[in-house]
This record gives sequence, structure tokens and C-alpha cells, in this order.
Amino acid sequence: MINSVKQNSAFNSVDVRFLICLDRDSSISLDYRDINLTIVNSDGHSQAKALNAGLKIVKSDFVAIIEDDDQWNTDFLKLVLSAFETQQIDFISSNQLEIDMKR
Repeated sequence: MINSVKQNSAFNSVDVRFLICLDRDSSISLDYRDINLTIVNSDGHSQAKALNAGLKIVKSDFVAIIEDDDQWNTDFLKLVLSAFETQQIDFISSNQLEIDMKR
């Protein structure tokens, strides 16, 4: 997940900050010293609680959410940022393409 964001074509042209949002009583072991990473613990046991805990501390103009089992297309950030610059929009939502990695 983090590697797919780092490999994005627009990664070096924007200030990317990672928030890992965890359910209460969860833990994670990561060794990513080359990125701006903050781990946020929520007060509940749901995806919504974890995301809301992360959103409370965000201080940027844009937020992009990627789940732990997802990967971004290499041009995802470039496409999204271009849409914000050329269109008068405040929100972008994207679909997913599911791939069976077991095959």
C-alpha cells in the first residue's frame, strides 16, 4: 500500500504525509523512515472511527484515502490533482478494480 503511493508519478511533486489510522487496541510495526508517517489510534473498533481519528488531525488541503490491502494506479495522484486544478470541484471519489492476486 505505502509502496504504491511512493511509486506514484506525482509523489515527488506534492507534500505527501501518511496517517496510519488504527482501531482501538490495535498495533502496527512499520519501518518507513523515508516518509512522513504518523500513527493515529481511534477510540473505537470500526473503519469509520479510525478514519475520523485521522481526519481530526489533518492540516492539509487534500486528503486521499487508501486501505491496507489497496494499491493506487501509478498516475492516481496526477489525475486527481489535475482534476482539482482544472475543474471547480471540492470532492473526488474513485472506484476500485478488484484483482484476484491468488491466481
